[in-house]
Amino acid sequence: MEVAFVIGLFAAIAAFYIESKRRQRTEQALRISRKRYQAQYMGIPVPTFTWQWQQGEFRLVDYNNAAITWTDGRIQSLMGKTVTELYQQNRPDIAEDIRTCYREKTNIHKCFWYNTVSEDSKHYVDVTYAYIPDDFVLVHTSDITDRKMAEENLQLAHRTLEHRVSQRTQELQQITANWITPRKSCDANRPKAICAPNATRPGIVLIT
Repeated sequence: MEVAFVIGLFAAIAAFYIESKRRQRTEQALRISRKRYQAQYMGIPVPTFTWQWQQGEFRLVDYNNAAITWTDGRIQSLMGKTVTELYQQNRPDIAEDIRTCYREKTNIHKCFWYNTVSEDSKHYVDVTYAYIPDDFVLVHTSDITDRKMAEENLQLAHRTLEHRVSQRTQELQQITANWITPRKSCDANRPKAICAPNATRPGIVLIT
């Protein structure tokens, strides 16, 4: 009886030790995974913001290094703010995009002009809203203002060139029309040459 008790005790201790070690390895793996994820998240080269659904509202719960740089550090003062507080008044479309992304569990991609919290100048941004189960929405924001301005300058140059070509074409058409009209008038007033038969000099040309 005592032997069985001792064996059972040792078996229970061994099982507890094995389970404890397993939990330690699992927790260590989770810590390593979290650190790796955090390092990857912070190192994303474009400004990234994480919104979490909490008690019926989205709150800003994280952002990466690129977001800090892009907002000149002011994003740090917005930690914990809700979508409604930040966007509902001035940019309700952004608030709705975040809600739609979460509600439909899908990704949304858009480009639009945007004023950052750090300055008054406008930026043209390429934005992707990504749903992350179960209650997160990641917002990746790429500033493509330089590319947008280059495209608009190219389009402006193309329109200007088309306008100048159209103008020059009209000028040439007018010049041609002005040159042809007097010539027709002269031809109309010029004496006509006719060929009349002549007994002595057949085929003589007379001017009438």
